[in-house]
Amino acid sequence: MGGGVNSGIQQQQLQQTQVAEELATEANTRAQSLYNLTAPGLAQSEQYYQALASGDPQQIQAAIAPASQQIQQQTQNQVKNIMQNAPSGGEKNLAIEQAQTQEGAQIGGLATSAYTGAQNALGQLAGQGIGESSQQSGLALSGTGLAAQGLGTIQQQNVQAKGQQLGLLGNIATGAGTAIGGKA
Repeated sequence: MGGGVNSGIQQQQLQQTQVAEELATEANTRAQSLYNLTAPGLAQSEQYYQALASGDPQQIQAAIAPASQQIQQQTQNQVKNIMQNAPSGGEKNLAIEQAQTQEGAQIGGLATSAYTGAQNALGQLAGQGIGESSQQSGLALSGTGLAAQGLGTIQQQNVQAKGQQLGLLGNIATGAGTAIGGKA
């Protein structure tokens, strides 16, 4: 009754289903690994940007300290150069005042940027590593869906084969009943 061909097709579908299940498991494992890899860094970055977003001047100063020190060093070098090379008088004093004013403006701008940029940074952090993990989870779900679809196809084929067998048996029984009924 062609059971060998049907059985061969079902075997192929079963193998494809198993491959889909394995791929789904692998994608799920990768999703968890990505999440585990990025979660600590995200937590640290989140704490940093939350401290900046709080508006606490001490937290902001601590965050911008390396850049502030560079600005201060540049200003000191600039003032030193002015002191050594500019002629005495009002212009020299004005140049020194302008360098110091510029230093304050740069540090103030740095603090403002740190504070105002913190909210955007927090929003971007929320989607970064989690997005990659979600993508892998989506692949895992897709693989699981394919595996379930493959199993459903095999079940449907089994039901159809069983229906064909029962239909054939019904036809034989009808024929036998007609033959017996016709003789009676």
